[in-house]
Amino acid sequence: MHLCGVDYRKGAGSFFDDCLNRHVIIDELKIKKDGTTMQKLQVLGSIEELLGKHVHLTGSGRYLYLEFDYALRTRKQILALTLKETSRKIVPQSLLDLKRKTVFPKGQKVISIYSKHLQTSELFYYLKD
Repeated sequence: MHLCGVDYRKGAGSFFDDCLNRHVIIDELKIKKDGTTMQKLQVLGSIEELLGKHVHLTGSGRYLYLEFDYALRTRKQILALTLKETSRKIVPQSLLDLKRKTVFPKGQKVISIYSKHLQTSELFYYLKD
């Protein structure tokens, strides 16, 4: 929910359940007044580009008031997914619309994207160069 700038007054867990049950209560959705929610929702349709061959990984940075440890970004100035490092893993933090940002780190080309099952350690590749 925070990733896209939308707040569901009943909580993120309830939002997920309500989506699965096709029973989202529109009046319970809260959109930020600063315009960032609409920017994030507009680029959400391009999020699959972050799993393709034109994705780059940047180091730490700052975007407005947001500090991040890493960011996955499209090669073209479209969108970025900022990431925070915790003690055990790296987690998504926020989705950024780069079309309105003049300067954002270029980063390095990503050559592999995979997830690792926490119990079996099995790898699932999304991108393998």
